[in-house]
Parts: sequence; structure tokens; C-alpha cells
Amino acid sequence: MITLYQFPISHYCEKVRWVLDYKQLDYEVVNLLVGQHREIILKLAPKSAVPVLVHDATVVQNSSDIISYLEATFPGKSLAVDGNAQESVEWERYIDDELGVELRCFWYHHLLQDANAVVPLFTVDGPEEGASFYKVAFEQLQQRMREFMTINAETAVGAELKLQAGIDRLQDLHQSHAFMMGSRFSRLDIAAAAILSPMARMEMQYGLSAAPDLPGPLQAFVESNRNKTQWIRDLYNKYR
Repeated sequence: MITLYQFPISHYCEKVRWVLDYKQLDYEVVNLLVGQHREIILKLAPKSAVPVLVHDATVVQNSSDIISYLEATFPGKSLAVDGNAQESVEWERYIDDELGVELRCFWYHHLLQDANAVVPLFTVDGPEEGASFYKVAFEQLQQRMREFMTINAETAVGAELKLQAGIDRLQDLHQSHAFMMGSRFSRLDIAAAAILSPMARMEMQYGLSAAPDLPGPLQAFVESNRNKTQWIRDLYNKYR
């Protein structure tokens, strides 16, 4: 039995969901509330971060480690990278530790300014008490999120610049290559498209991309990069 502990809006959790679905594996999800998740996750894993995958007696934390585990345990419909192994590791580290972190900082800086905008995202498919919990806890939660992830006006400006550089870099790559590396669809393509999925929100219903409305700065950023993120929508339409 496979169980995925997750936030529905998390782009890191979306990476894992995509792999599970691509491999046509049966799994259950446990949707957690941001803030309430710590107690549950720390009973399973060393850190409070999601996603966490539980397969029988095995517990794996971190999206890339989960994907490696799924590849080794369920080799059917392989997502192995066709190319240099070290280059692949460097790409995935860049996507996770730089692009993903900068996107999260930039987006949440703006989303957290309006409880009415972000609480519906935090409560998607979650426990029934979600709305009442955030009515009481949102102010404290958003302060903790800002402190824990170093989200503020200054870091958001830097994050936007780094995110734009990453989007430009990946667009340049996809102008001449169908895939991130090699000649076939791989875990790198899932990583890049899932982590940047909030940028390709028009036709999608996954994670932050499903938000019905965005604060002005985010909407402007998404629209200004619409052509540069077409490759993300193409991958979703073909492989998701």
C-alpha cells in the first residue's frame, strides 16, 4: 500500500503525484493543513516537510528521494534520464533547491498578504476544520512561514529576478530540445514542469495553478512569461 502525505497546492508534492500517476500506481493521499501538518509528519519522518511517501514499512521524505525510490521499486514506465548522470543530478538540484525555492518565496510573499486569497488554497481537499482553523491561526501561521522560509519584500525581489532567469534558461533549452536531457521524457521533465507549474496555470488544475485569482504582481508576472512557459503546458498536455 502506498500513501502520500501532502499539501495539494505544493509543487513538490505535484512532482510525486505526477510520477505515481505516470507509473499507474495505486495510492492514497492524506491531505494536510499547513501548520497542523507538523505533528503528523514528525511521527513519520525526521523533518516536518512534505511530501512523505509511505510504502508498506518504508518511509521516504523529499520529492527527489521519493522519485528515486519509486524508480527503483517500480521500474515499469521508467523515468530514467537519458544522459550524463552527474549532469542530471545537478539539473534536479537546481530545479528543486533554486527554482522551487525562489518561486515559493516570490509567490507566497504576495499570496500571504491576503488571507482571502490563500486560505482557500490551503484548505483544498483538506480536513473539514480547515476554514475555522485558519480563521484563528492564519496571522500567526503566515508570520511563521515568512520567518521559516525567509519571505519578505527584499527576498521576494531577489526571488523574482532569479525565477525569471531560470524561466529564461529553461525556455532557451526547450527552443532546441523537446526534453530536458536526452531523447525521451524523464524525471527531469516532470521536475521542471511540476516545480514551475504555477506559471502555467491557464489550462491546469494542479496545485497553485488552480488558484482562481492571483494578486496583481503575480498575475502580471505569469502573463509576461506566458510564451516562455508554453513548454510546461505542452508537457502536461502530453504526459500528465
